[in-house]
Amino acid sequence: RLLAIRPSNERLNQRGELVALPGHAGRYRTLIRVDEPGAWEFRLDATQQSLRFVHAVRLSVASDLRGVAP
Repeated sequence: RLLAIRPSNERLNQRGELVALPGHAGRYRTLIRVDEPGAWEFRLDATQQSLRFVHAVRLSVASDLRGVAP
């Protein structure tokens, strides 16, 4: 699963279950909505049999400026 964590507002936290892509061994996808700019933490948590892999990264998400006049 993929967790999207918004440290400044826990109500915006999201969780997406990973789905294997047919015909693409080792590739997965999920859908989450990150529509607030600012600091986010993404955590990948995957398990295969008795093995567990966890990775976290913090990113700054920019605001979407499309359609905004300069």
